[in-house]
Amino acid sequence: MNLHEASGLLRSLAFRALRVAIGALPGGRISAFGAGPDRIGSILILNLDRQPARWRRVLRELGRFRTSDGDHLTSITTRLAAVDARDGRAVAATADVDPNYRLGNQLHVQPDARLEECFSADEPVRMTRQEVAVARSHIEVWKAVATGKHEHVLVLEDDVWFRPGAAAAIDRGWCAALERCRTEGGPRLLYLSYADAGGTANRADPCEALFRPVRGLWFLSGYVLSREGAAALLRAMPVIGPVDMWINYRFQELGALALSSPVILQRQDCGSDNSYSVLPYLARAGIIDAGSGPMPQPASRLTW
Repeated sequence: MNLHEASGLLRSLAFRALRVAIGALPGGRISAFGAGPDRIGSILILNLDRQPARWRRVLRELGRFRTSDGDHLTSITTRLAAVDARDGRAVAATADVDPNYRLGNQLHVQPDARLEECFSADEPVRMTRQEVAVARSHIEVWKAVATGKHEHVLVLEDDVWFRPGAAAAIDRGWCAALERCRTEGGPRLLYLSYADAGGTANRADPCEALFRPVRGLWFLSGYVLSREGAAALLRAMPVIGPVDMWINYRFQELGALALSSPVILQRQDCGSDNSYSVLPYLARAGIIDAGSGPMPQPASRLTW
């Protein structure tokens, strides 16, 4: 084991020990969740059948928090089986996902002069099986939200945790989003978790609690979606390229919003065997080390 691997293992163990200790402490009430109008009425969690430990761990995290009614968040939580990249039939070609995209789509989300110098924006790229599985999993979530009984649903991947102060930040952001979208019946898409694309995200109409993203957000590990927003995403299919990239093109039509800072983060102790289609291009452009392992962006670290 080299020094880099050893330090990574130590960080992972330290993070896990810290989360175990914090997990015993209550996280407080999040008034944005609960029954009734203007509330987030449900939580859907994407989880692979072969990852039961992650399901138990995310339930422990949610169990620290309570809804506006005083119930644990787990009382409004439902598991949705994620599409497994190891199942060839599950990631076979469908009309929902177009696996072929252009490098210019990556550059739209995260401009990079080094990448532009090495490749044309028209350079063809093909999604990996893992990226197809991620996209199809989120599509299944959108279908469930569009046909469900709750107006607003929080969608989570199973490798997340709530940072300190998350409860208050979510409530502030939710109130601000409701105020901005009052005539539309509330926000259609609100990011609680994201990664700013190399610090290049285009943030419009910022206030203390949130902003309107124009482009530049990676990850779909934690977002609130309305029934109308889910229906709009389904109408816009096929998903072309990695889903967190493609959804940047939907921001304007959805009136997307994002918290000023992400309050739901991805765990540092979750391994991943994901494969990223843009990785070889980033390596050839000298942006990352080809042997450095999974890149910090753009795709989720959820193991598919």
